[in-house]
Amino acid sequence: MENIQFLIDKKSELLLKKIKNNHGSVYEFFTTFIHFWIEEELQAEGMTIEFEDYSEYYSRYNSVLKDYFEGVFDFENSILGLKKINKKLINKEAFRHKNLVHRHFLHEISDHKEISLKMETIFNNKNINLTILEEYSFLHYNLKQIYPFYTGLSIRLFTNLYLLEHQYFPFIPYSLIKADYYSLLNEPFEKFQEGFFELIVSFLDKLDSLS
Repeated sequence: MENIQFLIDKKSELLLKKIKNNHGSVYEFFTTFIHFWIEEELQAEGMTIEFEDYSEYYSRYNSVLKDYFEGVFDFENSILGLKKINKKLINKEAFRHKNLVHRHFLHEISDHKEISLKMETIFNNKNINLTILEEYSFLHYNLKQIYPFYTGLSIRLFTNLYLLEHQYFPFIPYSLIKADYYSLLNEPFEKFQEGFFELIVSFLDKLDSLS
């Protein structure tokens, strides 16, 4: 596991240098990359351009990213921070109050009555010995298993801002790795983490091709 984390760190370091050489700054790169980011995120949640509220979701997502990169919006690694992001994206701050029938995901999720307790457990029992990548994968996996809102958009944006806060690139389950990503969410955490890190490597290669 340490070897693949080292590989992610090395690829990220080399990609950062390439982006700075080609674009002048990471911010300038992300201004051109944001369109791809948002489109792939919406598609990962089953929202194509024909989706009724596609433009609204796109606009809200773009606004959050723009505010973050311009320093208007500060990331907060907490339940409240996650709720704030969901409020900006979906205009709803509370956890879902019912179980979902028509779902844009393939794995089993928590009953709505269990959400609050499970969220408290995740955020109040953090392991300080985890690396940044290990904590990221822990948050990503467990938040997706709970699925506290009516869409997974806020979860991935929250965890991606966590990565950015620690000088890592975001992870987006774009079309070529989307099926593998959702398949991994059905696995126990240890197997998920192993495969997830491999997908991060694949996505860094994709970012490299876009830079």
